[in-house]
Amino acid sequence: MSENIELQTPRENARLVMPDSQDSKTIRPIIGYAQEPLLPLVDACKPLVSIIFNILVYVSIALENTPDNPSDGLTSDESASIHLYTMEWNDGHRSLYSILNETLRKADREQLKPWFKYLKLLLTGACLYPKKTKRRWYNKKQFIIPVSILTAMLILAVVLGSTLGSKSTHNTSADKCGGFERKDAWDIRGNDILTSPIQQPDYASCCSQCQATLGCIAFTYSSASQQCSLKTSIGSGRSSTGDRISGYNPNRCNGFEGKDAWDIPGNDILTSPVQQPDYASCCSQCQVTSGCIAFTYSPSSQRCSLKTSMGSGVNSTGDRISGYN
Repeated sequence: MSENIELQTPRENARLVMPDSQDSKTIRPIIGYAQEPLLPLVDACKPLVSIIFNILVYVSIALENTPDNPSDGLTSDESASIHLYTMEWNDGHRSLYSILNETLRKADREQLKPWFKYLKLLLTGACLYPKKTKRRWYNKKQFIIPVSILTAMLILAVVLGSTLGSKSTHNTSADKCGGFERKDAWDIRGNDILTSPIQQPDYASCCSQCQATLGCIAFTYSSASQQCSLKTSIGSGRSSTGDRISGYNPNRCNGFEGKDAWDIPGNDILTSPVQQPDYASCCSQCQVTSGCIAFTYSPSSQRCSLKTSMGSGVNSTGDRISGYN
């Protein structure tokens, strides 16, 4: 018998079913989850000891069935947290996923606070999990999450993202989003976090989803289709003849480390700096320029100098910011 068994028959999975809430009260946003530190699975589940039967025993089982260095690129604790979510409890006791799903539907948000540490670990793992994985269950020391469950977790991370830990943006204008730069008639190709766009009513709501989603530093939005595409980078954005609007965090650039008050003399790719409106745009220019692995940027002059090397970087008394791969 094969060690990994394909799931051939579609079936309803109770892990993914959240019955309609019986609580008639309005479900309020949840603040605080995103600020939790990433902890080992055992520590993240300790607040649940009084809520879930034998939780630490099942945590041990999940960890035992997870490799020390999972091939999916997650840490063993992140991978085991996903494993734990899929497990069934024995002897008629309710499983973790059943209790968690029910708690998410309740209006009393205080009941979710013991879950914050586990949610941080679970959703971090779900967001980072590779998109292309065969639909298989774990076996012995190998655990591969079925795509159906992974997709649902990503939906949970994104759709509930604005309530599970982000700052409230309900009073934000539909055309603005604090901390993000807006660029009309601009599209960002590729660099997608999800396999397909999600629906959002306006630009600000799309921005809010990006702020609440791990690894998202940019997005594109179409007001006509209300499609919101979350991005890991502004990449090689380009002008759009459609209704595309892009937003991005001007102070972040995935894959590059930033160093304030630091200059990199020499090692220039170009004979003179190029003009860029912010740090993220300078970084994006470096990312699409052959041979560029570092840059320096001056917010006051908006000069962006692309570099072939970090070289002998030095402290700067001016407003220089350096980034490097």
